[in-house]
Amino acid sequence: MEFVKPAILGVNPLDIGAIWQRLWKMNRSVSTNAIGAVDVALWDIAGKVAGLPIHRLLGSCRDRVPAYASSGWLPTPEAYGEEAQHFRSLGWAAYKIHPHAIPRNDIKICPGRAPGGR
Repeated sequence: MEFVKPAILGVNPLDIGAIWQRLWKMNRSVSTNAIGAVDVALWDIAGKVAGLPIHRLLGSCRDRVPAYASSGWLPTPEAYGEEAQHFRSLGWAAYKIHPHAIPRNDIKICPGRAPGGR
């Protein structure tokens, strides 16, 4: 914050590109997470000023986006299978897993499909 505040204080918040450029030049002192947070906040301000949602300002290209169910970190491969079946029964078309990073167990959690398989 010690570098971000002086870089944006008193600047027109609608100068989004210029502010981003200024912060990006400071990326060794300012985290990209902070730069991103400021950028999102500036777009939010611009949307409020324009009376439009941000996606309109950026040029909407669709009215829907695909979504998927996502697992937590589950204790067993069987628990992932049960949860995947549960989400399927609720109508979800896709399920993202978060395996344990233990290769032998991860293979059991996400065995994959044979080419052409269902």
